[in-house]
Parts: sequence; structure tokens; C-alpha cells
Amino acid sequence: MNRRQAVVTALTCIVAGVLSFIVDPWWLVLAVVVSVSLPLLTLAGRSERTGRG
Repeated sequence: MNRRQAVVTALTCIVAGVLSFIVDPWWLVLAVVVSVSLPLLTLAGRSERTGRG
């Protein structure tokens, strides 16, 4: 895992923690967080591999 992916993962965990206090069904929060973070992680990894960004 590169540095950008680590930052995205940390931010995702923080947002998930905050949302889980606000939104009642935690599984709904988990589903949203996973669906948002997976594309972000793949984008971060791809831009790092190509050398741009």
C-alpha cells in the first residue's frame, strides 16, 4: 500500500466512525463506505503506478 492509499484509508476510517454515530444502521454506513473507498483506492494506486499526481 502506498502513501496515498494509506491516507485514503485513514480518512475513510474516520468518516466511517463519525457516520456510525450519526446513522443508526451501521451496516448501511459500512456498505456506503466500502462502495466509496474501493474506487478511491484503485484510483490512488493507478495514479501512483503511472507516476502522475
